[in-house]
Amino acid sequence: MALRSIVTAAFLWMLSTLQVNGQVDYERTHWVFGRNAKLSFDANGITATGTAPLNAYTGSACYTNKDGDLILYTNGNAVYGESENLLGTLETLSPDQGSFDAVILPANEEETKFNIVAINTQNEVKHAFVDLEANNGTGLLAVNFLPIVGNVTANLTAVKHCFLDAYWVICSGRSDLFYSILVKSDGFEEPVVSKIGTSRITVGDFVTNHAGDQLAISEFNDNWVEVFDFDKRCGTISNTRRLALPDAGNPDHPHGMTFAPNDRSLYVAYSYQQSSLVQYDMDDLSVYFNCYSSTQNINDVAIAIDGQLYMNVHQDNIPSRRIHQLQNPNAKTGGHPIVEDVATLVTGTNGAFEFPNFVANKTGGTCEGLPSPGNRSILVNNNRCIDKEVFFDASWTTDACDSIRWNFDDPGKPDNNTNDPQIRRYFDTERIYNVECYLFYCGEVDTVHFTIDMKAPPSINLGNDTTLCAGQLLGIGIELNYDSMRWRDGANPGPFRLVPPGTYALTVYNGQCAATDEITVDVYPDIWTELEAEYRICDLEQETVKLDAGAGFVSYKWTPTGDTTQWIIVQEIGEYIVIVDAFTGCTGDGRTIVKRTCDLDVFIPNSFSPNNDGLNDVFQIKAEFVEDQEMRIYNRWGEEIYHENDINAAWDGSAMPPGVYLYQIEVKGFQNKRPITLRKAGTVHLVR
Repeated sequence: MALRSIVTAAFLWMLSTLQVNGQVDYERTHWVFGRNAKLSFDANGITATGTAPLNAYTGSACYTNKDGDLILYTNGNAVYGESENLLGTLETLSPDQGSFDAVILPANEEETKFNIVAINTQNEVKHAFVDLEANNGTGLLAVNFLPIVGNVTANLTAVKHCFLDAYWVICSGRSDLFYSILVKSDGFEEPVVSKIGTSRITVGDFVTNHAGDQLAISEFNDNWVEVFDFDKRCGTISNTRRLALPDAGNPDHPHGMTFAPNDRSLYVAYSYQQSSLVQYDMDDLSVYFNCYSSTQNINDVAIAIDGQLYMNVHQDNIPSRRIHQLQNPNAKTGGHPIVEDVATLVTGTNGAFEFPNFVANKTGGTCEGLPSPGNRSILVNNNRCIDKEVFFDASWTTDACDSIRWNFDDPGKPDNNTNDPQIRRYFDTERIYNVECYLFYCGEVDTVHFTIDMKAPPSINLGNDTTLCAGQLLGIGIELNYDSMRWRDGANPGPFRLVPPGTYALTVYNGQCAATDEITVDVYPDIWTELEAEYRICDLEQETVKLDAGAGFVSYKWTPTGDTTQWIIVQEIGEYIVIVDAFTGCTGDGRTIVKRTCDLDVFIPNSFSPNNDGLNDVFQIKAEFVEDQEMRIYNRWGEEIYHENDINAAWDGSAMPPGVYLYQIEVKGFQNKRPITLRKAGTVHLVR
């Protein structure tokens, strides 16, 4: 066999998440078959009948995409695209001349490229390629219809490989040989040959179950059906079992077949003279049940997208327009309502001998004994840093492969070539490594190529933890020579920033490698001097006061005196400021006010004359160095007629008649630098 080489993109099989019988048969939405016949289905059954230009007396194949559009169909010779566009013919025949059988296999996820495998009328298996995007979207058919194998019977079937992005196309030689051809997106492999079972010449039908691990082939003339096991990993066929021939009505000549949707049963149409549809129990092939009998020939049976079984029926041994239905095909030994003529094909068409050939198993499932790969990958973690371990895990392939071998492109290292399925290793050089994993199975080798771009871990240093003076900001950051960076507090991703006290962390990235550094910025306590808020002197008497900023500072600077000492002696009132430098490098200041505070001196007049002559027009005290004053005036009946709380309180005697009035005066000031309050009461004579 040829060596298989899988590029990185083809390694998608390891990421497959679909499971056997979890497949969606949207491809079965539209059926084109027989003589220009067409059926359309949805989940409720047949929705429409119509016509198509295809003439397929025996086999045909068609493909409906995920959007529900019929985009490709063939009779094994003529190939039609969307809108009944004839893309070309595979043989040098007219379009209405078909082949024995055909199958359409998608070659990409976009459903634009396809492989067609067909058996022509010379009993040759041939292969062609279709690109629907070519020719500005009108489609292109590869005309090099290459033969693969010859001298085969008239039917083929297909199964998805259990982990490769490829399909097994299986056909029978006109002997006891089976040929399993692995068809990939870029071509096909030499057939795997299995010599097993009874020689086959006139095959009625050849089908697989939905899981893809069982095959059934009917020999029309020799009147038998054999069932086999199929290895989706290697393409080999084994374990022959022959179905019992039903007794009731002596049905014979098995033709059309299909497995039930749940694969628990196999339906066989015995289609000569007295026709019968017989259900066989796949758990015990000796158990069968006659579901339906008819005097008309039942030629082919197939499961539609609605999960029901449909029958292609002749009328008086002639292809007809009649379509019957068997409901609930998953049921066993009964519970199968039959609806005859559930649909009638359009006038001028007929169903001929075959329904379209669909791929029953499209998801591949898993190899025997191999757990579903799910989202597994050989590279388990995302480490791409030379200082961190990279984990390679191919242990889940051990049941699918006979052995594996690694090449880590790291010559000279003891683990560069190893057969261990799980490897944890380090790469110590910053470069691209071309890693290969060789998978040995079925006498072949699959080579999985992928690259790892290992990066050196970045280095980062925000500096040592530090302490700031109150009100200061610190500039932190790095040179912008990394792929990206991220501040922990979510700040804008710039390389530099000014920050107040706090803790800051920056992570930088070099590819998938990352490094983080953290810096803590503290703040020194506030600086306080020992100056009091105010001092008092009587500067008129040349008194002085000592202003002391306190010990423990590196330097002092007084304003307005200009002194640079810890303390100064002043005899002038006003504001004094001292600026100090602490041993931390921080600067603080202290402020105080020196106020004039002389002894309180008060004189209270005993009369006044409010006649606006500018002399004694108001009653007020004569005092110096008053801090506050409150004055109350009463008439001779003791009624308060004036009240003022003001240092400049003065009563002008407004609207009061001449006479004697009582006063109460409270004056605040200082005596010997201590606050005092003088309370005076007496009389004052208002003269007019």
